[in-house]
Amino acid sequence: MNPRTVTLIDVARRVGLSRTTVSEALSGKGRVSDETRERVRAAADELGYVGNRLARQLRTRSIGAIGYHGPLEARDLEFYMRFAFGVAGEALTWGVDTVLMVGEDSLSSGRQLGGVIAVDPGVDDPVVTALIRAQVPVVAVGRYESSEGLRAAVTLEARHAELQKDLLERLGRKGCRRFELWGMSADITSAFVSDAQHVFEAWTSKGGPSGLSGATRTFAKNPTPESVQRAVREALDRGVDAIVCGVQGLATQAEQALAQVGDSAGRAGIAVASFASDPPLATGPVIDLSPREYGATAARLLSDAMAEPPVGAHVWFEGGRLVDPQGWGQRA
Repeated sequence: MNPRTVTLIDVARRVGLSRTTVSEALSGKGRVSDETRERVRAAADELGYVGNRLARQLRTRSIGAIGYHGPLEARDLEFYMRFAFGVAGEALTWGVDTVLMVGEDSLSSGRQLGGVIAVDPGVDDPVVTALIRAQVPVVAVGRYESSEGLRAAVTLEARHAELQKDLLERLGRKGCRRFELWGMSADITSAFVSDAQHVFEAWTSKGGPSGLSGATRTFAKNPTPESVQRAVREALDRGVDAIVCGVQGLATQAEQALAQVGDSAGRAGIAVASFASDPPLATGPVIDLSPREYGATAARLLSDAMAEPPVGAHVWFEGGRLVDPQGWGQRA
C-alpha cells in the first residue's frame, strides 16, 4: 500500500479499534495501555502510516493557527477556560497558535485558520455555519444542529445522557424524590442544555423510582447570591430534597446558600448535585468531564480532520466520570 494513501482509519481497521484510540496511541496521549499502544504502532509501521508528529509538521507548515469558538454567555466559566487550555496546549506541540474567536467579527479578522473547534454550538450557530460553508474543518464539541443540514467534519461528545442518568439514579437510591433542575435561561440553545432537560424530565416522570416529582428553575447569567438564597428558601418550602444544577458554578452557590439560609438539617436533608463539571460537592455527586483532556482530544481530532477531512464523523469522549462526596456513601 502506498504510504501516502494510508489513513488512521486503515490502521484502526487493522487493529479493530476506534479512530480516536488509534490517534491517541500514536500521539502518546490519552488513556491507552502500553500493550495497545505497541500493537497500534506495529500496525502503523506495517501499513506504512506516516507518524502523527511528522504528519502534523507536514500539514501545519502553512497553518499559523487554529480557532477556538465557545458560547459567549459561558466563556468565563471554568470548564470552558480549562477546555481552551487543553486545546492550546495540544496545538502548541505542533507549533500552532490557538485563536479565541469572539462572535462573527472573528471571521473577518483576515487571519488564516487551518480549522476550528466549536464548543457547545447553538442551533444554526452563525460562526459555525459560516465556517462550514467556507469549507473550514470544524470539530463540534456537542452536536451542531443546522436547519440547512450542514454538518461539522467531526462531532465529539461526552456520554452526557448516561452520566446524567447515573447521577439521578444515585440520588434516587439515597431516597431523594422531589427534584429540581437549575439551569440558565431558555435562550441558550446548545444540545447540552436541551439534552440535559430531556434526560431530567424523562427520568423524573417515568424513568426512576416511584413517587418522583421534577421541576425546573432557570437563572440569568451570573446569578446574585441573594437570588440563589431565595431559590433555596423556596425549594425548602416546597419540600425539595435534590437540587441538580446544569450550569457550572451554580451548585457551589447552592450549597453556600443552604448554609447561609440557616437550615440546620439542610446539608443532611438536601442533596446538591451537578451535571456541569463542578468541583466536588459536600452533599451530592458531580459529573467531571476532565475538560483539559477533553480539549486536547478535540485538538487531536481537528489535526486529523485538517489532513484527512471527513464529513459527519462522530466520536465519543470517554473521559467523563461521576465524583461522589467524601463520606456520601454513609448518608441516610
